[in-house]
Amino acid sequence: MSVWALEAEGLCYGYGARPVIETLTLRIAAGARHALIGPNGAGKTTLLHLLTGFQRPQAGRLRLLGSDVTDLSPEARVKRGLVRSFQITQIFPNLTPLTSILLALAERDGKSGGWWHPLAGDPARVAEASALLTQVGLASVREIETRRLAYGQQRLLEIALALALKPQVLLLDEPAAGVPREESAALINHLLALPPSVTLLLIDHDMDLVFRFADRISVLVAGAILVEGTPIEIAANADVRRVYLGDGPL
Repeated sequence: MSVWALEAEGLCYGYGARPVIETLTLRIAAGARHALIGPNGAGKTTLLHLLTGFQRPQAGRLRLLGSDVTDLSPEARVKRGLVRSFQITQIFPNLTPLTSILLALAERDGKSGGWWHPLAGDPARVAEASALLTQVGLASVREIETRRLAYGQQRLLEIALALALKPQVLLLDEPAAGVPREESAALINHLLALPPSVTLLLIDHDMDLVFRFADRISVLVAGAILVEGTPIEIAANADVRRVYLGDGPL
């Protein structure tokens, strides 16, 4: 039996009598660059909350790398390797990227209680932080206060903070939201350069970005997966054009 990186089976969730997610099944292959798209009100945010543990499904199960995580808290899921980046940048504006990553590494290793010790006093941790910043293209600005960075660079720092937690599955909630187009291209390049040991699930509205990023796309409509396929298959699908992308060429 195949072990999926992330698997949702028969998920249901609603508010009162109004269903938002209805018997939804979604499987993300290990190492995939998978995108989830859908019109406003399709249930994308609710599904993301269910996957990450911020909401509990009323029915159905969630599995991470074959292990059931349905009843685990968000923190416990992070420790199992399921990490989320947020649509709104969440960083420390007065800290440098290097210090921010060092704090994240200390938290990950359970040593944040010793924050009064110099963060730069651990050469191995500094080396790991530096490698993460290089990986996302921020090595040259590692000592600049984050508030002085371009917005695209701030989004890359948020991704580096997520990577510091050593995710096996990384959920990206509109990582290019608010990022100028010339910066979003660099952001996607860095995402695509991440190793296949990190499975990526991208939720976004930018179709150019989605089609450039994804090797597989799921289309969510009215709380259920309408269709799933390769970018070429999704672009050619008449139902997708009708309910979401419009009738013009993609």
